[in-house]
Amino acid sequence: RTNPIFAFTSVIDAHSVLRRNDSGVVGAELLEAMSKLGEKLESLRPNTYACLSVLYGWSSCGSIDAGERATELLQRMEADMKDAASRGEESMMRTTQRCYILAQTAWARSQSERKATGALEVLHMMEKNYAEQNLEA
Repeated sequence: RTNPIFAFTSVIDAHSVLRRNDSGVVGAELLEAMSKLGEKLESLRPNTYACLSVLYGWSSCGSIDAGERATELLQRMEADMKDAASRGEESMMRTTQRCYILAQTAWARSQSERKATGALEVLHMMEKNYAEQNLEA
């Protein structure tokens, strides 16, 4: 039986590889729809793979806010991990090294004047998460 999450992640992936200006936006909108549906149907709750797909969209679109939006998604993932840990559970939206690299790439390819400082902030987020043993090397 196929997990219904693939219906969403396939579309997100398709938009991400197009590398269009709206690739990140489309992925973020679909992730939000998954989140709302996931409140009623657990199999549609976003997971790490879905977030990676959206981060890839942000990293490939080059929009001015791509770095900020990718960082916001990382922060959401980190918050989900902390919330799950406080309940004694494991988060479905665990961050990985790839997540942070994609967010840094989103900053690097964006037109933002903050691209260097934004990428550095993401590096600090990754270092902090690693120090707290929330990230595998």
